[in-house]
Amino acid sequence: MTFCKKCGHLISDDSMYCPKCGTAKEVIQSEVIHAEPIQQTQQPTKLVSRRGEPVVFKVFSIIALVLGIVSLAMASLGFLNMFNFFFLGYLLGAFAISFGVPGIVFGAISKKRTYISHGKAVTGFVLSLIGTIIGAIVFIITYIQLLESIIY
Repeated sequence: MTFCKKCGHLISDDSMYCPKCGTAKEVIQSEVIHAEPIQQTQQPTKLVSRRGEPVVFKVFSIIALVLGIVSLAMASLGFLNMFNFFFLGYLLGAFAISFGVPGIVFGAISKKRTYISHGKAVTGFVLSLIGTIIGAIVFIITYIQLLESIIY
């Protein structure tokens, strides 16, 4: 059903003229445009290495390696200062744990996903694990020593 353009009266679909004023019904021919689907010519870019691995895991293995080295260095310095400067050993042990735990996580994630940087990932994982263990030992021993110095 449509409305007359001249008087606004309702015109049935089967009628060609307005029953009220006699104006010819305006028929609009609509053209159907058949559009072809747009083909995507460019694939979304992913950062991959030469062997097709995602670059993010290579970065994770480097991060694990750096965190492992820093964790082990902090733990070693904390161990050396554990008996002379309790508070410094305490802080270095805490820092060793703080750097070691994310190093363990990054190393565990990247060693399962990479083949190229697998050695860096495993090395970072092991260094982070050793640094965290030594840092935890230093942290606990210096914490006990700090408590004893406060009590006595």
